[in-house]
Amino acid sequence: MAKRIRVRVDGVTAEAALLEDAAPRTVQALWNLLPITDRTIQTRWSGDAWRTEGNYELLTEEDAVENPAGRLSAGDIIYYP
Repeated sequence: MAKRIRVRVDGVTAEAALLEDAAPRTVQALWNLLPITDRTIQTRWSGDAWRTEGNYELLTEEDAVENPAGRLSAGDIIYYP
């Protein structure tokens, strides 16, 4: 069964499945950081996207990016190293 996370923003909760098969090291690194409690800020460059105020380095600079995002869709959770 896929690892799942809940994201709660301003009283609204969404649940997401993490794509462990496509990005196992990234998912495990995120899982190890949970729970993350941070302020949410809006980003203008990608429409409906939002992000946390903090930057969380999940992988080292030497690690290859797993399953890079080419285009964002509603509901996507992505990691930009």
